[in-house]
Amino acid sequence: MRVTLKSVNEELARLGHNVELVKGGGYFFFRGGEADDWIDRAVQVPTISSLTLEQWIGEYNRLKAVNEQFTKATPQLPRAAKKPKEPPKEPAPPQPQWTRHQPPVAFERQTQRARPQPGLTRAASAARV
Repeated sequence: MRVTLKSVNEELARLGHNVELVKGGGYFFFRGGEADDWIDRAVQVPTISSLTLEQWIGEYNRLKAVNEQFTKATPQLPRAAKKPKEPPKEPAPPQPQWTRHQPPVAFERQTQRARPQPGLTRAASAARV
């Protein structure tokens, strides 16, 4: 008998397993039902005919056993005790509000000298500088 995905999936259903065999890129994997929770569910073979129908069912049973052992072997670690809450810290002092940049004093003097003063002509103002 020729091995196909359909024949393997029909045999899995006949045996009462709610899973299906699906082709991946260079491998096959079981999905659906309990296989969705498995950590390892892939079979590394290039074609479906690489294994016989009995070997595919054997691979399903092997992966099922491996995953059951893995979940049983993983110890449930106790949860870490919660850290005691630290008392609230004092609020930080308020930050100074940003103000408009004030130019240095020397710059102000230069600017003030360059401005014309009321009552003076431009020539007289430029001469004072």
